[in-house]
Amino acid sequence: MFGMYINNIFPVKNYVSEMELEVDTSILALLALMQILYLTEDYMDGLQIKIKRVKVSAGNCEQPSEKANDKE
Repeated sequence: MFGMYINNIFPVKNYVSEMELEVDTSILALLALMQILYLTEDYMDGLQIKIKRVKVSAGNCEQPSEKANDKE
C-alpha cells in the first residue's frame, strides 16, 4: 500500500469519548508508541553519526591549509 511496509503502520485510537479503557486496545496503542520512539531514537542516532562525519571531513579539509599558513 503506497510503498509502505505493513510493520510501519501503527494503529491510532482517540480516547476522548471513552469513560473506561479496554486493556487490549490500550496495550496496542502503547506498543505502537514504543515502536515509534525506538524508530525516532534510531533516526536521531543516525543523524548524530552523519554530523560527526561532516565535522571530521571538514576538519580534514582545513588541516592542509593551516599547515601551509604555518610555513609562511
